Amino acid sequence: MGIFSLVSLDADVTKNLQALRAAVQKNEICGSFFISKPDYEFANFDLSELQEIVWSIALERGADETKKPLFLAATTGTDCGRKFEQKIKQASSDIPALWNIAKGEEWGKRLTEYALSHPDRLNGETRLCIKAIRLAMNVRSASYNYIRIHNRVDPETGESIKRETPMTSQERLNEI
Repeated sequence: MGIFSLVSLDADVTKNLQALRAAVQKNEICGSFFISKPDYEFANFDLSELQEIVWSIALERGADETKKPLFLAATTGTDCGRKFEQKIKQASSDIPALWNIAKGEEWGKRLTEYALSHPDRLNGETRLCIKAIRLAMNVRSASYNYIRIHNRVDPETGESIKRETPMTSQERLNEI
């Protein structure tokens, strides 16, 4: 169909990862995939950044600024998005402005806005989500047919890599 696949998955959902790698092994994907370890939030953001993002939402909702230490203490030590979300929910009993801050469309928007304005993590590495966005922008002008014939997706890294031998015309016809 001439559609590039750019897939983003959390490593903690193993069934999805297995299905994706099976599709790659069968040569059913043209593009790349990105695996967030352990999940999207902590593969792309440091805990302090996630805390900053959530606290900014809470302030917009009228949070008492003096309650920030309570929020920070409640969320310190979390190492995955699910636990972080649970700690936010627990802290909402003391800080009502945190109520209902959870994964979803608004959460994704806020993370994306933050990532776009801060493309590198605190350690200087480019965020995985920024790499994916940049790749998506680049493939808009790429030739699907050329990439499909000359590249394949590496099942371990998810990167598009050069095939040892290009696909033959017959192999391309068999896909259709």
